Amino acid sequence: MLKTTIDNKKTVIIAGISSGIGSGLADLYETDGARVVGTYRNKGDSGSKISELERYKMDLTDPESVKQFKLKLKESDIKWDLLIISIGTLEPIGNFHQLDYEKWKESFDTNYFGQLHLVHELRGLHKEGSTVIIFTGGSPNGVLQRYSAYSVAKIGLTKMVEYLDKEDKEIRYVILGPGWVNTSIHQQTINAGTEAGINLERTNNFLEKGQEGTPIVKIYDCINWITEQDKELVGGRNFSVVWDKWGRNSTKNYKKQLLSDTDIYKLRRYEGKSNS
Repeated sequence: MLKTTIDNKKTVIIAGISSGIGSGLADLYETDGARVVGTYRNKGDSGSKISELERYKMDLTDPESVKQFKLKLKESDIKWDLLIISIGTLEPIGNFHQLDYEKWKESFDTNYFGQLHLVHELRGLHKEGSTVIIFTGGSPNGVLQRYSAYSVAKIGLTKMVEYLDKEDKEIRYVILGPGWVNTSIHQQTINAGTEAGINLERTNNFLEKGQEGTPIVKIYDCINWITEQDKELVGGRNFSVVWDKWGRNSTKNYKKQLLSDTDIYKLRRYEGKSNS
């Protein structure tokens, strides 16, 4: 069975260390003794302040930049145990019919195609028992109006993770919903103003109250729990940090349920009660 844990001999790659989640995770992993390699997009925006963190500039929307990042890892003989992709954009925000279609389409380069390209390039530089974690929002569970570009890309990743996990026997792939976290991405909603619809008020309330949302350490603990599980138990699933029963004290019944029902935490058509 495919199984591993994070310890001081493990290497963690975090794409997006300039984000709140990525930066926070980088600090936690390096503090716990792991070797952390991080990427950032803009010069001077390298996120985590840990001095020994290895930082590389990479633009996920530029295929050549992704390939160059891979070459730098190869040149440094870096093999990874855990790949975390903490990159995304909510923009463009608004009613699909009023948005610039080209900008709507371009968002997929960040939220979908670029992330899959990175996974595709870095496979082969992984170590035995490695794990890929990709973040998602609440979009697979309903309709997040006026955020269709972001939402549909995340739904696509949710399904693609299932494909990747089925087709790759060496790596466990998981998509993870962290819940609401107080990071800079919410400024995109504020900037959109009324174009954000009902989510503007919700975001303003969240930020004005100074709420932390999901603590980064809880996201960290959830990721580590996932890396400790057999691939058959967690692979290809969409876990929620906030709502699911993961954890070191998770019951045997919970794990038994995961093993016995391969449809849990995956995109499926739900057949409701018949009207006949």
